[in-house]
Amino acid sequence: MASFSHRGDHAVVTFSDELTWETVNELANIIETLVDAYFYRRIDIVISSSGGLMAALDYYLTQVARYRAKGVHFRARVICWAASAGALMLSLADERVAERGARLLYHCARVLSPGPVTAGGSAAMHLELAQLDDVMIDRLVDRAFADPGPVGPLCVESWDRPVLERLLGADAPEKTTRLPPVRALARALDRRVTVALRANDRRTLSDLYRTLFVMEYWISAGLARVLRLVDSVGLPDRQGAVPSTGTPGLEVPQWRALFPPSGAVFREILLRHFLLLGETGAGKTRSGISPVTAACAHASPEALAAVLVVDPKRELGPVLERLAPGRFDPITSSDLVLDLMALPAWSVADHLAAGRWQSAALLILFRAVSFVPTMPARVLLDHGSCNSNVEFFEREGTALLVTVLAFILMVIHADAPSPDDWLADDRDACTWLHQLLERARGSEDEPGPNALELAAWVLDGPLTRLPRTRSSAVSLDDAPESNLEWLFARVARRALPVWGADPGEGRDILSRVLDYWLPMVAIERQYAGVLATARGGCAEFADPGVATTLYFGCEPGYVAAREAGAVRDFAQAVGRDGGGRLMVFQPALSGGGTLVAKALKASFFEAVLNDPDRAAGAPDVPLAGYVADECHRFVTSDRVHGEASFLDTCRSFSTFCVLASQSVSSIEHALSHAGGTYARDSSAVSVLWNNTASKLFFRSTDPQTAHRVDELSPHRPGLPDVTRVRPLSTLAPGECYAALADGRFERRQLEPFTGPVAVRAAPERAPRRKRGARRTRRAGVSHPPHPSPDIVLQGDRRAMQKPRV
Repeated sequence: MASFSHRGDHAVVTFSDELTWETVNELANIIETLVDAYFYRRIDIVISSSGGLMAALDYYLTQVARYRAKGVHFRARVICWAASAGALMLSLADERVAERGARLLYHCARVLSPGPVTAGGSAAMHLELAQLDDVMIDRLVDRAFADPGPVGPLCVESWDRPVLERLLGADAPEKTTRLPPVRALARALDRRVTVALRANDRRTLSDLYRTLFVMEYWISAGLARVLRLVDSVGLPDRQGAVPSTGTPGLEVPQWRALFPPSGAVFREILLRHFLLLGETGAGKTRSGISPVTAACAHASPEALAAVLVVDPKRELGPVLERLAPGRFDPITSSDLVLDLMALPAWSVADHLAAGRWQSAALLILFRAVSFVPTMPARVLLDHGSCNSNVEFFEREGTALLVTVLAFILMVIHADAPSPDDWLADDRDACTWLHQLLERARGSEDEPGPNALELAAWVLDGPLTRLPRTRSSAVSLDDAPESNLEWLFARVARRALPVWGADPGEGRDILSRVLDYWLPMVAIERQYAGVLATARGGCAEFADPGVATTLYFGCEPGYVAAREAGAVRDFAQAVGRDGGGRLMVFQPALSGGGTLVAKALKASFFEAVLNDPDRAAGAPDVPLAGYVADECHRFVTSDRVHGEASFLDTCRSFSTFCVLASQSVSSIEHALSHAGGTYARDSSAVSVLWNNTASKLFFRSTDPQTAHRVDELSPHRPGLPDVTRVRPLSTLAPGECYAALADGRFERRQLEPFTGPVAVRAAPERAPRRKRGARRTRRAGVSHPPHPSPDIVLQGDRRAMQKPRV
C-alpha cells in the first residue's frame, strides 16, 4: 500500500507493502504524479517493507534514475524496520535516513517454492542468483563511494555484536575496560571501512557486504551507518524545514522556535517582509516587535545602513537607546524639519522662479492630499463619487484655496517687492500684508510656518472675509474703486501692475479674484460654504505640531532651517555609509503626530527608492528597514509612498519592513477613513497582505483576521482545520500561528524580550549516561527471531518461480 501527502517544498510517500508488480506500479504512478503534475523536486519515501521481487526492485530503481536525471531528489527513510528489497530501496536512495531503533535486514537473492528442479536447472539457478547478488553488492559499493562521509557518534546496539564479530573476523579487538565491547567492535569496523573508502578498495567493501548478506541477520541503524548503508541515524531537528544557508540578515534569538537553532532570519526571508497581528496583551510587542528592534541594534553597521522605527506606544525607543546608544537617533517633532518636496519630481523651485504660482500651489496640494486623502483637495485626484452638493463645495473650496495659496507664494517670494512700494496708499491692506510677511518669516524663537498654515491664517483673516457692503459692479474697468470693499479685490487691483504686466499666472490669479471670486462674494451663503471648505482644506497642516515641522520647500521658515542645517534628510542615512543608524520616532496621539509620522515614513521610503546603489541592485548594499508598531495608524494607500506600493518594490532595494497591527479590520478601518474608495482600500489591504510573505498571528477575536488565517492554514482531507479546532482566541500570550515565507505553517510559543540585561540561558543538555551503565530496551521491541528457510517457504502463500530478495 502506497500513499502520499503534500508539503510546501516536498512530498512524502509512504510505502508499507511487499514490492510486487502491482505495488511498484502504484508507487511509480504516485512519483510520476508528484513530479509531472505537482512539480515537486524533492520526494521523501517512508519505507516499511519486508521485501519483494527482484524484477520489481529493478523497475523501481530504473524509474528513480529517470526522475533523478531531471533533478528530482529522493530521500528514503525507515522508521521501524525494512528487509530485503525494502532495505535496498533505502540504501540506494539519494539521501538515506534510518531512525534510532530501526532494524534492517540484508540477504542474498533466493527463490521461494521452486518446485521440481533438475541438476542442470539447479546449476543455472545458482548462477543466476550469484549474478544477482553481485549486481546488488556492486550497487551498494558504488553508493558508498558516492558519499564516504564520516560516521559521527557511534550508536550501535548490543545485539549487533554477532554481526560485528563476523564482519571483523580475526581483526576483532580484545575486550577492554576503556570501551564497551560493542563500541570497540564498531570503532574497528569503522576504521576498516574508512580505510577502504579512502584507498578506493572496492574488494574490501564488497567482502563486508557479501558477508552481511550471507549471515541474514537484522542490524541496527547505527551499524548500517558504520557500513555506509545509510547516511544518518535520525533526522536532525527540523531538517529541511528551514534553509540551512543564506545571506546573513538579522538574528532574533527570541524566534529560535521559528528559525532554529539561533533565530537567524536570512536576508532572503527578511526582504519578503513580516506582518504581525494581535490584540493588546497578546504578546505582539514583547515577542514580536521588541526582538526585531533589538536584533537591529545588535546588527553591525556594515550589514544595516539604517532603520526607521515608529514607536507610538513608546516601548521600543528605550530598548534601542540602552542597546546601541552610539547609533540611537531619536526624532522628535519639536526639532524635526522635513521638506515634503525634497525630490526633484515634487520641487516647486522651478515653478516659483518662472512665476508659475498656481502650478506651484497645485503641486503643493497634490502632495498634501497624498498624506490626508480626506481633505477637499482630493477632487484634484481620482476619487470616489459623492453627493453633487458636496462635490460642488469641495471643488469651489479647493479652487479658492489654490488662489489664496498662489497669492501667498507670490507675495512671500524672495524677489517680491515690498508692500510699501505698491500698496502704501491702502493703509489697512498694507498693514495686513506686512503681518503676513512677518508671520511667514517668523522669529528666532518661533520659525515661520509652512505655506498651508499661512493659507489657513489668510482664509481666517480679513483678506477673504465678507465685506461690510457689496457692490453689484464686478467689472474692473467699470466699477469705481470705492465699491471694491472686499479686501482681496482691493489688494488684487493694486497688485495687477506689479505681477500682471505680462501675461502669465500672476495676471490670471489676480484677474480671477476680480472676475470670479468678487461676484461669488455677492452670493453670501454660497460663498460662506466655499470659504469654510477652503479653510478645512489646510487645517491638518495648520496644526501647531505640524506647521513648523512639515514644509513644502519654499517658505522662509524652511529656508532658515535649511541654512542652519536643521532639515532632516534620509538620503545619507539609507546610503552605503549610513552606519547602522537607529532612528526612532514616537508620535503623539494627536492627529498632528500621526500626520508627521506619515510624512516621515514617506520621506524614508522615497529616500530608499532614490538611492543610486539600491536602485542599481548592488548585492553588497547594507540593509535598510522600516519597523512600525500600530502600523494601521500610519498606513496609506498612496501610489508613491503607500505601503501597498512600497512593499512590492523595496525588496529589490535591499529594504525590509516589519509591520504590527491589531487586526486586519484595523487596517481596513484606517484606510476606509482615509478618504479612499472601497475598491482601492480593499485592493491596498490585499496587496499589503500578499507582499508580507511571513505573518505572525497572535491572540485575536477579529473575524477578518481569523478568516484570512483559515485560508493560510493547511487543509487536510477528512480533518477539520487546526485554526477551527484551536482558534486564534485560544492563543496564550506570546504564542502565535506563523505562516512563513518558506511555506511552513506552525503554532509556536515565542520567547519574550527581557531587555539588554537579560542573560541567555544555555540550552539544557540531557544527562550523560555513566560509563558502563546498562542500556534499557524499549518497551514492546524484542529481538526479531532469525527466520528459518522452512518457515519462510511454508508461510508464503504465493508460489513464485521468480528470484526473490
